[in-house]
Parts: sequence; structure tokens; C-alpha cells
Amino acid sequence: MTFEEILDQAMAMLQRRGRVTYQTLKLQFQLDEEHLEALKDAILYTSPQVHNDAGRGLVWTHTSPAVAAEAAGRFDAVLAAVTALLRWEGRVTYRLLTLACGLDAALLEAVCRELTFTQLAYDAHGEGLVWTGEPFTAHCTPCHLLPICQRFPTLLDSLRHSPLHRQHTPLHPLWH
Repeated sequence: MTFEEILDQAMAMLQRRGRVTYQTLKLQFQLDEEHLEALKDAILYTSPQVHNDAGRGLVWTHTSPAVAAEAAGRFDAVLAAVTALLRWEGRVTYRLLTLACGLDAALLEAVCRELTFTQLAYDAHGEGLVWTGEPFTAHCTPCHLLPICQRFPTLLDSLRHSPLHRQHTPLHPLWH
């Protein structure tokens, strides 16, 4: 079987099933790691409606490329906001993230999965995230959060009233 035939059959399987694990592709087409990587690369490059599902497999989404690009842009913006907030506060509850950034359950889960996968945070018993990344330094001030707060207007107000904020000593005029 040629690579192109494998690619066509893998795409048909993915469209039919909606998602396929990399292990399934390896077994179905008797692929070694090199050929599996080539297949993944070909599918992801040629099919914008397919995305990698946390390194476990491929998922077929039924969204147009424009909608997918907009969603990816929103995810990147939300991830940057949550990362900056978490880095500043040290820990943040899921409730604060949901209210401040307007996250729905799926986006919150995706952001949390990304932060825990990259080992920048860990889940605090289902209550929120705790920062484990690089410690806060003097060159990173609350002013770095200002563009994020402007994009998510409720974030600044939520931070001002956050129980975590009240635990800090006075931080910066931005928060007061």
C-alpha cells in the first residue's frame, strides 16, 4: 500500500469516526514511528479541520478554517491572560477564571490542560490552579497585565475583589 493510499484511508477513518488515536493508526496501517510522524504531519498540514488531541490522537472538527483560526486566537489570548494572572497571584480559583475571563467549561479545561501539560501549574484538588513555573520577578509588574485586563474587562475588577488579592501586601496602583 502506498503512502497516499494510507493517507486517504486514514482521512476516511478520521472523518467517519471523528477521532482516531495514534496507536490505532499504527496498528491499522502497520506503521513504524517514522511513518506515523509523516502521516500525522501530512494530515495536520493538509486538513485545517483536524487537530492534535493532546498528543493522543487526531480529532476531526466540523468548523471552517476561519472559525478554527478565530478560536485558536481566542485560546492564545485566554492562555496568555490566565498565565499572567496565575504567575502574578500564584494560585487562582476556577471560579475566578470563569468569571473574570468569561471562560466556558471547554475553554477552561483546555487552558488548564495546557498549563498542567507544560508543567507551569498544577490542579489544587479541583479548586483551582497553582503556579509552578518561573517565579515572579521584578521586571514583570502588574502593568504587564494591563493589556490583558483591557481585553477581559471583568478581570481587573475580579482581581481587586479576589480573596487572593487581599492576602497580598500592597502591590501596585493598578490593583487599587
